[in-house]
Amino acid sequence: GVLFLDEAYALAGTDGENDGFSGEAVRTLLTEVENNRTSVMVILAGYRDKMSGLMRCDPGLPRRFPIELHLEDYDAEQLVRIAEKKAHESYNMCL
Repeated sequence: GVLFLDEAYALAGTDGENDGFSGEAVRTLLTEVENNRTSVMVILAGYRDKMSGLMRCDPGLPRRFPIELHLEDYDAEQLVRIAEKKAHESYNMCL
């Protein structure tokens, strides 16, 4: 299975400081990742700067999530081309 956590940096608590709840959430996540490492893929997603804070909040996170994939934002022109292509493919429309 796959677990996708968008805005995963929220697990670190306010301003990257572990409070009781966020610390427990991170420890629970790490335990589940370790216990299910052959059957579940866990993807942590979020803004790059905020994700850095999450990775610093517990030393187990970088060890269990060693791969970082950064996707660039689309600019306005790229979004227009995507919308035009989708409209044409899905609805035979030309924008």
